[in-house]
Amino acid sequence: MKSSELAKIFSTLGEKTPEFAVARQGTRFPLPSRQDFQSAFDAIFDRRYFTNHGPLVQELDEQVAQYLGVKHAVCVTNETVALMVALASLDLRGSIIVPALARSSCMKALEWVGLRPVVCDIERESFCLDPDQVESLIDEETCAILASHTWGRVCKVEELEQIADLNKLKLVFEAFDAFGSKSAGSFVGGFGSLEVLSFRPYSLVNTLEGGCVTTDDDYLASRLRTARNFHATHSETHCPLRMNAKMTEAQAALGLLALQSLRSTLDVARAQWDMYCQELDGIDGLSIVNELPGTEHAFSNFIVEVDEERFGMNKDQLLSILRAENVMCELEVNYYECGATSSNPSELGLFRSQGEKLYKASIQLPLGCEMSKDDCRKVARLIGLIQGSAQELKGHLTS
Repeated sequence: MKSSELAKIFSTLGEKTPEFAVARQGTRFPLPSRQDFQSAFDAIFDRRYFTNHGPLVQELDEQVAQYLGVKHAVCVTNETVALMVALASLDLRGSIIVPALARSSCMKALEWVGLRPVVCDIERESFCLDPDQVESLIDEETCAILASHTWGRVCKVEELEQIADLNKLKLVFEAFDAFGSKSAGSFVGGFGSLEVLSFRPYSLVNTLEGGCVTTDDDYLASRLRTARNFHATHSETHCPLRMNAKMTEAQAALGLLALQSLRSTLDVARAQWDMYCQELDGIDGLSIVNELPGTEHAFSNFIVEVDEERFGMNKDQLLSILRAENVMCELEVNYYECGATSSNPSELGLFRSQGEKLYKASIQLPLGCEMSKDDCRKVARLIGLIQGSAQELKGHLTS
């Protein structure tokens, strides 16, 4: 590598300004135009109907259900509350099997409903819950399985549904990043007992916080609508745990506008995905976490796995250099210890589980409205430069 090129990535030593003047991080999808949002907000003020299952929330429920091809969608204030309401509607007692890679909000929701999490390892191929390991963890205390479509990659739905049916367990899918993902041609939303989607600021459908529970079960849908209310209604179905989880009209307005522009948002995300794939191809020690056979993801996250031996440095060292260049690539999930569960322990090396191994090797590249295709090219080429001089760069890192 030329010394001038090497100097480009020595901002860790304070020798240059970062590659990006403003930090690029995670996934950020666009908001509607100020004019469109203002028009929607003016209509809300004209109606003087701001919350309590207003017309826009009802319309969003209907449009989400129609888009995903499910009978019911119940929108609420945020993703954590959505999972809390979903679990409350099932009236569960005992333990619930959860994946080793999960958002902290999942664990908080389990704590709220009084369920004990039993952490299960994930598959090497899918980064999702390992069905074989799930079966080995089921006992008399198990009441349900919580499976995550990790980073929008659809897990093995049919296998998990068969396990749940055979053992008379409820099956809940955490689909926070999976709006628009498909399995066998069907959108995520209608699998298992119910599915929980996120409309947080980093989602394809953005309500500046928000969430949704989807199901094809009429009785469960009625319980969901009861659980999101803290007061009595004329049509309620008994549900022991209730809260004020009602989405506001302002949130629903943003969600409806996001659905209108969803096609163009997906086109932008796909173009950025393609650029990353093109520019990262051939970088030794870097593997793109792509969609699985028989599934389609919505390109809402771009994850790569770093092989320390082949790349020349570990994930944390790479993150340190990228962070200095204002490229933030930390994961938005946590790892939860589950012990060694691989059928072939030698493949794990020093790690106790596939979940730990994959968590400690994976990074999330910036995607969405704060990025252009050229920005994606810059990030990819920066990673290529780092890999090309990994040994030399490691000597300049403080950790």
